[in-house]
Amino acid sequence: MRWFHRLRHGIRSLLGHRAVDRQIDNDIAFHLEEATAEYVRAGLPPDQAYRAALKAFGDPVGVRDDVRDESMWIWFERLGQDLRYSLRGFRRTPVFALAVVLSIALGIGSSTAIFSLFNALVLRPVPVRDPGTLFQVLHTGDAGTFESSTYAFYEHVRSRSDLVAGALLVDPAYPQRIVVDGQAHSAATQRVSGDYYRTLGVAPALGRVIQSSDEHGAVPNRVAVLGHAYWMNRFGGDAGVLGRTVIIDDQPHTIVGVTGPEFFGLQVGRRADVTIPLDGHEEQTFWKSRALLMRLAPRVSRDAAATGLEAAFQHYLAQGGEPMSAQTRAGAFRSVTLASSWSGLPEFRDRYGTAVQVALGIVGVLLVLGCANLASLFLARAAGRQHDLSVCMALGANRGRLARQVLSETLFIACAGGVLGVIVALVGARMVVALLPNAGPSVDLAVGPDRTVLLFGLAATLLTGAAISLAPVALTRRVDVRRGLAAGGRSVVVGGRAFRVLIVMQVALSTMLVIAAMLLLATLNNLRAQPLGFVADGVLTMTVDADGTDLEGPRLAEVHAQVLGRLQALPGVQQATFATNPPLGTNEDGKLIAIPGVTFSSPDDAVLQVNTVGPGFFETFGVRILRGRGITAADGASSKPVVVVSESMARHYFPGVDPIGRRMDVGRGRTGGQIEIVGIADDVRYTDLRKAAPRMLYLPAQQREPEEAMMFAVRTAGNPASQAHAVTGVVQAVDASLLTTDVKTLALVRDERLINERLLAMLSASFGALALLLAAVGVYGVVAYAVSMRTSEFGLRVALGASRRTLLWLGLRGSMALVAIAVVVGAAGAFLASSLLAGLLFQVRPAEPWVYAATALVLLAVGLVAAIVPTYRASCVDPATTLRTS
Repeated sequence: MRWFHRLRHGIRSLLGHRAVDRQIDNDIAFHLEEATAEYVRAGLPPDQAYRAALKAFGDPVGVRDDVRDESMWIWFERLGQDLRYSLRGFRRTPVFALAVVLSIALGIGSSTAIFSLFNALVLRPVPVRDPGTLFQVLHTGDAGTFESSTYAFYEHVRSRSDLVAGALLVDPAYPQRIVVDGQAHSAATQRVSGDYYRTLGVAPALGRVIQSSDEHGAVPNRVAVLGHAYWMNRFGGDAGVLGRTVIIDDQPHTIVGVTGPEFFGLQVGRRADVTIPLDGHEEQTFWKSRALLMRLAPRVSRDAAATGLEAAFQHYLAQGGEPMSAQTRAGAFRSVTLASSWSGLPEFRDRYGTAVQVALGIVGVLLVLGCANLASLFLARAAGRQHDLSVCMALGANRGRLARQVLSETLFIACAGGVLGVIVALVGARMVVALLPNAGPSVDLAVGPDRTVLLFGLAATLLTGAAISLAPVALTRRVDVRRGLAAGGRSVVVGGRAFRVLIVMQVALSTMLVIAAMLLLATLNNLRAQPLGFVADGVLTMTVDADGTDLEGPRLAEVHAQVLGRLQALPGVQQATFATNPPLGTNEDGKLIAIPGVTFSSPDDAVLQVNTVGPGFFETFGVRILRGRGITAADGASSKPVVVVSESMARHYFPGVDPIGRRMDVGRGRTGGQIEIVGIADDVRYTDLRKAAPRMLYLPAQQREPEEAMMFAVRTAGNPASQAHAVTGVVQAVDASLLTTDVKTLALVRDERLINERLLAMLSASFGALALLLAAVGVYGVVAYAVSMRTSEFGLRVALGASRRTLLWLGLRGSMALVAIAVVVGAAGAFLASSLLAGLLFQVRPAEPWVYAATALVLLAVGLVAAIVPTYRASCVDPATTLRTS
């Protein structure tokens, strides 16, 4: 309404009605004055009398809106004046302004970049209907929490209509061989129950989605729903894709629909390219790694649903849903629990969530440190303007006006840095995502600027501006007009306590960041120094998958032998082999064992990990044979069964005894010691570098049934990555139906296992170095300001005979005392917060004495170097000149 009246007055002025408006305004003012005077005579205070007059007057022509609009207009005019004055001031000091803007941009940019990752992993809801009522059903026991489920239990949950509005079962997306128009490629495929899309409330962008009638293969050709990105990349967005047939798992599937671009599935960070229905009747009661999700029924709370599902779970187990031992039930099947699926399934959150949260805390501390540093600069700037502020107050400006001017300066430059920081955040977040290993299905972690990220950037900008302005604004409340005018153009000593607080804050925060950086760097170094048991350099690995082909048994074994022979014949290849689980692999294969004459102390001792390997495995991967021999081409199907054991296995089962020549059995149904131990190999790390090497058995591939997916490896004389095209060409030349995936060097696989540690070490080291730089700049600035305020005192002391060493001690004493106090405060803060890093450290304690001692020495050295330069310069004063100008 007030803007309408402002526009009305403007139009009337342009039309020549200014005199009429002035007369109307005069009449209104006259009547308001009379009415207000009447209410005042009646005993009302003047402000209440004016409001009562307005109400009685009826505001026929929008007086109230004009009054409000006039105050708003004046406010905008004053704000514009403040901003113009600030801009002129920064134009006179462009270097200072540019340094401050870049500092704020780096602080806000790094914080917003890490927050965008945190938002994508934790805060952003999955693009489904009402995600707040979506929960994952987990079973728990003494061994932890597990997500596996059976189809029968899923049906049991779905039948509880009093608690559940819908339920679904989903096999996580994983790379699978898909044949389109006769060409095989890998795509992330997930299997879902028939009510997957209905429960989620996801509609198709094209065609239809999977329905309950599709779930059990009821139609002649099974159906498939494509993800939008896969449809665009593979089929060019062709609407005629409906009805086409693709081959998945050696079965024809008819494409019936395409999902919208916003729906990627339920795995945050993973994109489902193809979705097909699962067949629950194949494995009705077998516990598989499937996610079981449910949607709460209306007016049912989470606690009520959890209680009801617990009773349903116990009833399901009592009915014999899955035969299991008492130990298994106590370990994993004591009860069920509900976990919120607001932000989808937790694969990426479990893998990177802790690292992202720690990184967010580090950049948050760095942002606070930057604010303290900039506050020192603005405080010094405000202290240097004491004479100007005194003149302004002498001419009639009040302290509120001065405070608003200082606040507008800091907010103006903070907004400029914030805008630049958000741009930096977009690039930085994508760079961090690019560092994540692209293992398995396509990585689809959206880190773009949504509303939450932009609000975070805006809040960080405003809080940064406010934090920077606190000390300078407080300084304006203590401007002494008489003292400032009497000092002329000379500086006035003010803000000493604020400077000391800021320097302690800066050095303390820097100490905390440096301690965290050193702990994480020590962790990375310890992990890299771990004995891996193999030589990663020079090795190229790839997965050759025969899934979906007609190759099996002896024919598949012959194909593997042909691929191996051709790989060995490639120029530059020194060794070649294949295995079901290469070093650092995750393909666990536990088998029951029996050793004549050995009694197992626990049921876990009866299960060992088995690796099926081809000839040349130990030579290709550089695994040492400590005793005996390795697996050779002579260990064929007609030869005596042999096995090579790891050192930890030999030490555990044969303490003080030579295991070479001893016999054992592997797998169910074997007795009598059919397999002879012919060698002992060095322990090799698998899966996780933080865990000890597993006790491993190496069996010849020629003496076992061939696996569909086999990992081939070659050791080359030069760069192994240069052989990538040649090795894939060999596989296609042997059989074009084979799918080759995950072609990468073993060194890259090793680095991927350390991705969390490398990211944290890199970020913390970078921010720690930046913290040291900011601390040095802060100490330098504060000491320079402090000694400049004592120039007259130093001149007088020199005139009275004080030496330069005495002046240096006077200048450094107070500064180094503050630095020492700050280091102690920072070390104490780091010790209290060390529990947050405990789970990320490896072979280093959160309170490692040498880390704290080294950090203290570094900070004290930085503080000494930063303080000695301005102090030495001040000690070289000319007493005659100083006393003459003081």
